[in-house]
Amino acid sequence: MSPPDSRPISRLRELGWVAAVVTVLVAWVLATHALRRIDNLIYDYALKGWPAPSRDDIVIVAIDAASLSQLGRWPWSRTTHAALLDQLTEQGARAVGLDLLLPEPDPATGADDHLAAALAANKRTVLALAPEVQDRNVITVALPIPSLRQAAARLGHVDTELDADAVLRSAFLRAGMDGKRWSALPLAMLEVATLQPEPLPGARPPPATAVAGRWRRDHQIRIPFSAPGSIRQVSYADVLNDARVAASLRDRWVLVGPTAAGLAAAFATPVSGENRPLSGVEFDANVLAALLNRAWIVPLPPLVGAAVSLLVALLPLLVYPRLSPQLSLLPYVVSIAATLIAAIALLQVAHLWAAPAASLLGLVIGYPLWSWRRLQLAGAERRWQMEHARVTLNSIGEAVITINVAGTILYLNPTAERLSGWDLKAACGQHYREIFAPDDSAAEAKMRDALFHCQAHGDPRRRSDQITLLNRAGQPYAVHFTANPVHDARAEIAGFVLALRDITVMLSLTERMTHQATHDHLTELPNRVLTTDRVTQALASARRSGELVAVLFLDLDGFKRINDSLGHTTGDALLQMVAKRLVSAGRAGDTVGRWGGDEFVIVLEGLQQESVISGVARKVVDHFKDPIQLPEHELFVTPSIGIAVFPKDGADADLLIRNADIAMYRVKHQGGNAYRFYSERIPTWTSEHITTEKDMRSALQNGGFELFYQPQVNLTNGRIVGVEALMRWRHPQRGLLLPDQFIPIAEESGLIHELGLRAFELACAQGRRWQEQHLEPVHLGVNVSARQLQREGLVLAFEEILHQSGVAPASITVEITESAVMHDVARIADMLRGFKALGVQVAIDDFGTGYSSLTHIKRFPIDEVKIDQSFVRDISTDTNDAAIVQAVIAMAHSMDMRVVAEGVETRSQFEFLAARRCDELQGYYFSPAITAADFTVMLLRQQAHLQSTAEVFDQWPNMVRDGKLGELELPPPSQRH
Repeated sequence: MSPPDSRPISRLRELGWVAAVVTVLVAWVLATHALRRIDNLIYDYALKGWPAPSRDDIVIVAIDAASLSQLGRWPWSRTTHAALLDQLTEQGARAVGLDLLLPEPDPATGADDHLAAALAANKRTVLALAPEVQDRNVITVALPIPSLRQAAARLGHVDTELDADAVLRSAFLRAGMDGKRWSALPLAMLEVATLQPEPLPGARPPPATAVAGRWRRDHQIRIPFSAPGSIRQVSYADVLNDARVAASLRDRWVLVGPTAAGLAAAFATPVSGENRPLSGVEFDANVLAALLNRAWIVPLPPLVGAAVSLLVALLPLLVYPRLSPQLSLLPYVVSIAATLIAAIALLQVAHLWAAPAASLLGLVIGYPLWSWRRLQLAGAERRWQMEHARVTLNSIGEAVITINVAGTILYLNPTAERLSGWDLKAACGQHYREIFAPDDSAAEAKMRDALFHCQAHGDPRRRSDQITLLNRAGQPYAVHFTANPVHDARAEIAGFVLALRDITVMLSLTERMTHQATHDHLTELPNRVLTTDRVTQALASARRSGELVAVLFLDLDGFKRINDSLGHTTGDALLQMVAKRLVSAGRAGDTVGRWGGDEFVIVLEGLQQESVISGVARKVVDHFKDPIQLPEHELFVTPSIGIAVFPKDGADADLLIRNADIAMYRVKHQGGNAYRFYSERIPTWTSEHITTEKDMRSALQNGGFELFYQPQVNLTNGRIVGVEALMRWRHPQRGLLLPDQFIPIAEESGLIHELGLRAFELACAQGRRWQEQHLEPVHLGVNVSARQLQREGLVLAFEEILHQSGVAPASITVEITESAVMHDVARIADMLRGFKALGVQVAIDDFGTGYSSLTHIKRFPIDEVKIDQSFVRDISTDTNDAAIVQAVIAMAHSMDMRVVAEGVETRSQFEFLAARRCDELQGYYFSPAITAADFTVMLLRQQAHLQSTAEVFDQWPNMVRDGKLGELELPPPSQRH
């Protein structure tokens, strides 16, 4: 159970809730400008410290009350304005801004022309324009009449925009409509004098598509206004009538406009107040002064301002959760003050205006919201802690018991109730020894000592050793316990809390895990670790007593074949029965352990003489003479046993077991089902065996193996009609090796499958080459070992090789020994049918040496039977062999199978087989196994010399010895493969 509010994730969730409220509030204020009045008040206050723009070179020619009195009612003739402009031109005014709208012609004759001429002569006069709202809110631009527009140096707008409080604070340096933009009148005066600031300052509105008929303002700046009357003014009439006044305007920026009450628009500004409004021409003079002094103020762009406001409002929320309620008030106050100071400082120093009202509102709202949520969190956390304590006591795995100083039980949690067998109501008021009864005085003493320690020292007491208690039913259980003192308000010990952890199951599990760690899970015999430890213990005892210790290392012969063919379930059941037989064959007190797989170790100790060891080993071998009965199978397995004896064969456990393993390996190589003692000569053989295996792997990778070919001759026409491919190994040091020198090692090491596939690849490739040479087609026989037949996917592998080589499948014959066929009749029958489906032929090799019956042979899709050479060798002298051969030929012919006799070496053998109508002969009488090149020569000679059958039979031995074949020498019969 986790607390709902007190954890960091809950605090972050609540903080996010407060931040969301603040964000929405700030966004609403920014969108609706609800606090613009507050922003304006802060701005006006900040502007009080701004130095007023003061320029001696700016002069306002005021159309004031005095001028109206002297020159008559307004409007004046434009001839008068022309006279003023001529005066200013004569005095050399720097630029003139005529803050008068002249959209209509002057009715006086020639007045507009006079003014146009004066404008053209001056060349530095800017005329004013302004937007006008017509009926139905249609906006037009009040422009000077065309003649005046053409004569003026520039046009400048005199448009203004009041804030919501009707106070003028900003100027827009550019404005216009319908794609046209005009500079403000003061900016246009600077442009006339080529003094325009670059780049043009001011905040810009978001880019938008221009809309026809809409007046758009751009480049907004705020102006630090000076008080009304602070910029020098001269009366319009004085400039016309007084030469000294006119002379004072030399090289000055001159703005001409009305200042008289009721004649000109008046604006309230932050520095003027409502009682001292600023006339339009004075506003333009302030803007001109700000531009000349580069003293304008730029408001932050809307998006930037919104981002700053949100950041300022949310930043303190990152600090509040890290501080206590008392300290969190400090950043609240500091953040509000800092926001105000920063806004004022930014205006004074950087001339930027960041409206702070939205940020201040977020700050003002954020802290109370967080404080309110903090109170809610604290209350929820206290409630959770109380509930947590209750649930914890009720759900923890330890039994919790509260007792007073007298030992009387005050409280039990549910675990304590379950452990003791007592419920809380029945247990309360009784002594703890009645409820948690120690099973002996030692356990009682340990509990009593722990309580005395807590009372004497006032700190917890934990017992790391276990004690056994009795529950209400008298059943024992083991616990670890802790005693903790409970103090009252006066810091005196008022009782104790006992925590009992039930370890009964843990102890049982520990014992079970220890057994599993040291015993084989399948046979329940000691595993490799425990067996090695038993050998070590036996050696230590033997060193003291001077007795012998023997290690018997046992491996099952043929187990892999059974496991692969019948499945792991049958293999596991077989191993269990083997374990029982080994235990029954050993002596009482001897260790029988499983080393791994189908390997076992028997440890004999307390021996006085080695004869006892032989007796035990012989007894083990005899125990496997009878078949092992399983629910669905009757299986035969035999043991190969290697024996090493302490002290002569090893002084430590590892060496003794290793030497026994080496001895076992030698037994297995010699056929198995026997035992053998270790001798120093065995490691040399083992080393040679390992070296041979290593060289064989290298030869498979580097093409060290090749095929020799022994012809098969048809007795009808004397021609070569078949050939058997026989593997040879050209060893770089040992020369040409025959199969009996490496095939057994290949089978033991598992390389036989790869070696068999290599033989099939080489044979198919050679068969393809003979086909491409258009030699007479011959059946090419390839041997497949019994180990290969146990491999899944062999048919698919042969199919891929046939496809890649391109050889005609019908020219390939797969030769399988009779004993391999009889190993697993149903499975081998399916595999042979798979070979037939590929288009290859199937032959039974070494026929007569196995245990097959005619019934079994009939089940297989066999094309050819090869009579083993052991029957052919003595057919001329042994009537039994002769009868067997004759019977096999007759049987095979009756089943439409070809018959090939192997090992034909003499004329008498040849004549006997010919008389019995054997189909084909193979042996040294015709040719030994020869290289592919030599066999190709033989096929070419046969194809070139079509001789009669009798001539071929008579001359064949000489043909074999002609040419390249003459270099071959026949090995002795014992090595003919």
